[in-house]
Amino acid sequence: MGVVLVLGIYEMNERNTPGVGPVLRKYALSFLPEAHCYLRFRQNRVDVTRPINPNPLERIAHFLFEEDISPEQIGEYKTSLHRQFLQQWIAETGTAGGRDLDEIWRIREECISALGR
Repeated sequence: MGVVLVLGIYEMNERNTPGVGPVLRKYALSFLPEAHCYLRFRQNRVDVTRPINPNPLERIAHFLFEEDISPEQIGEYKTSLHRQFLQQWIAETGTAGGRDLDEIWRIREECISALGR
């Protein structure tokens, strides 16, 4: 089998996504489910979007959801699936602090903006 593009959802926190910690703390959240694309080759995850880091605490080691996708699915499909996952997470876990999907999505966007600082 060759290289496969994968859409995964992981628990985004300060350890595996440095820079989002202050935003998560501001909203009293320990993590947010975040969608991320990476490659899989011979059962190994290959993430070409992040620098290679030997510290395993900063790697994304566990995914809540994974699905093989085509490159065309990176845009609208990825966003739609991510929002559906968040809606289910809000309903099932109670860890969103009573926030609705739109508010969680705004917090997620704030986290992503913090990465660029």
